[in-house]
Amino acid sequence: RRARIGRRFRLFFRYDASAKVIVYAWINDERTLRSTGSRTDPYAVFTRMLARGNPPDEWAALMAASGRKPQGER
Repeated sequence: RRARIGRRFRLFFRYDASAKVIVYAWINDERTLRSTGSRTDPYAVFTRMLARGNPPDEWAALMAASGRKPQGER
């Protein structure tokens, strides 16, 4: 999922309703402002990150990468 913050910033996140947890995956900065078609457009940058496996697809791996243990493993 993603959220718009102002006109040129994007926050990408995942959530798990049963665990009631939101993990903020990535937010762009001044170097990656929204600019359609640009190599530094946040959607293009995040797409390249996903292609490299960052952030992880699996919920447990995402939680581990975020520094928190999945619910039930505390």
